[in-house]
Amino acid sequence: MVMLKKKLRNVIKELLEEYPITRDEDRRLVCNVWWLEMGGSASVKKLTAPDFMNKVANGSLSSWETITRIRRKLQEEIPDLRGKKWDSRHNQQTNVISELQEIAIDYSTPSRY
Repeated sequence: MVMLKKKLRNVIKELLEEYPITRDEDRRLVCNVWWLEMGGSASVKKLTAPDFMNKVANGSLSSWETITRIRRKLQEEIPDLRGKKWDSRHNQQTNVISELQEIAIDYSTPSRY
C-alpha cells in the first residue's frame, strides 16, 4: 500500500539514518521502502515475482521517483543525511555548468542554424 507522503518522508528519513548505505544507493533505499510497504519479511516471502510486478505496475507501491525525490530533499535540508558521494557530485556542479555553457549553441544568432 502506498504510504502518504508525510509518512513516507518519515520512513525515508529513518532509513537514511539507520542504514547509511541508502544515502548513496537509491536501489537499496527503494527496496527497503517497498519491503516495508509490502509488510516485511513474512509477506514478501509469500510474494511471487508476477505479484510483485503487478504491485509495481498498478501503483500499489510508492513510485521510485517519489522516493528518490524525497531523499534528495531530505539530504538538501539535513546535511547529516548526505552520503559519501554527495559532496563530490555537488562539487562538480560548477564544472558541469561551465562545460554546458561552452558547448551550448547560441540560437539567437541566425547564422548558427
